[in-house]
Amino acid sequence: MTDGQLASIGRLLRRLRAAMASFPEPGGRAWRRRGGAGGELAHGDVAWWNLVFRGDELARVVSARPG
Repeated sequence: MTDGQLASIGRLLRRLRAAMASFPEPGGRAWRRRGGAGGELAHGDVAWWNLVFRGDELARVVSARPG
């Protein structure tokens, strides 16, 4: 992984965290939260196998949940 790719991941995570801080939680659904109930929302699976790059820029974060 290049320095540019790592920087791109950092920029995405900063934007994602800011967006999730004000995201209203819909009733009746379970959301992954950092530190458990009452904590901030978290993606929980940002890892190299879920990242798609175009050169040094992060293009997509993919996630599959079986079933």
